[in-house]
Amino acid sequence: MNNILSNLGICRRAGKLVAGFDAVCGLFSKNDSNMVVFLTSDASPKTVKEIKYHADKYKVEVIMLPVTKSDICNILNKSFAVLAVIDFNMANMIKKYL
Repeated sequence: MNNILSNLGICRRAGKLVAGFDAVCGLFSKNDSNMVVFLTSDASPKTVKEIKYHADKYKVEVIMLPVTKSDICNILNKSFAVLAVIDFNMANMIKKYL
């Protein structure tokens, strides 16, 4: 779990992390297929359903992370349930720890 959080921090510092439901949904409309969406384990069922709907529509991968919103808060200083990494190589860096 610490490796996942560390890599999310690296993505944030590199400017390749988009956080929040509205911000990530805005990326779907830009049709950026070079991204992977991550959901926290405690994301609400409605949030999960909406994100998966948009992701299926635009052919974007969605992955559930074994971290909570409070874990995300520790690295981003704000609680988020939806995160998007907009660089495929950086997303793979996180996926290898799942």
